[in-house]
Amino acid sequence: MASVHDTVTLDEDAVARAHESMKVVLYAKLLGKAPPLDYLRGYLVRQWSIFRDFTLTDMPNGYFLIKCSSEEMVTNLLLEGPWTVNGMVLHLIPWKENFQPVFERLTTVVLWIQLHHLPTECWTMDNLETVASFFGTVVKIDEKVETDHRTKYARVCIEIDVEQPLKKGVWVKKPYSSSSTFVAAVYDRLPVFCYKCGIIDHSAGTCQLGQNGSRRTDAGTGLMDLDPKGKGA
Repeated sequence: MASVHDTVTLDEDAVARAHESMKVVLYAKLLGKAPPLDYLRGYLVRQWSIFRDFTLTDMPNGYFLIKCSSEEMVTNLLLEGPWTVNGMVLHLIPWKENFQPVFERLTTVVLWIQLHHLPTECWTMDNLETVASFFGTVVKIDEKVETDHRTKYARVCIEIDVEQPLKKGVWVKKPYSSSSTFVAAVYDRLPVFCYKCGIIDHSAGTCQLGQNGSRRTDAGTGLMDLDPKGKGA
């Protein structure tokens, strides 16, 4: 192992140029077993045909590096997602400094949820965002909520912490009333999760809840802030 005194200092201008080139880079990870690289590349070429060219390379620990043709493409991929590959969510992460995939553990995912049994007054964008924020960080609201006047359920894209149990619903209360209404959540394309503790990434058969009373925690790799009233998928 190298000594702490065995260090090199990078040139400031070279680092600045590298950072500038990384503005068109995304990291990606599938929530499930990844297919071969060539298959994934071909699948995304077809799915992203409306965008310009990009390159896809594999990285350690199941991550991929996507180099887009422009910063606009980066923004569009983030806004138009979450994307799926054979039913598995492809989690996209904006470039960040000092990213070392071998040490990264995905602790947040972006998913669509359906909110059922909403009171009619919750169908405004402001109230819908308030309800949806109980389940996670709101990324965007499906534009069909407004354009199609859908009233069976509302579809909202949220970022959730996979270290925390999934929330099945929430009671919605008006400020002037003592009564409340239960709004149920249905998660679209949910990865493997435990019905015992509600946490994503393992099944009930391998759940360690109660064995040692503690859970491992890691730094998240969340998305950049996006307009929750942005265009839906």
